[in-house]
Amino acid sequence: DLLEGLLDLDSSVTTSMDFLQFVSGSKTIPGFVPLAHRYGGHQVWREVGTAIKGIRENTIFQGW
Repeated sequence: DLLEGLLDLDSSVTTSMDFLQFVSGSKTIPGFVPLAHRYGGHQVWREVGTAIKGIRENTIFQGW
């Protein structure tokens, strides 16, 4: 329910085999560039982690 709400997806999409294969990494979409993430230490987590999560912060660390 959370994923469907955040991405505004119908449950028929999130339960389809194509969707499940895509989010599991076993299938790609034409034109899509896969992203891999590896933990590289605490000093990069703030920048990399927030970019992957889609969180944005301004210069005084207010998130939106």
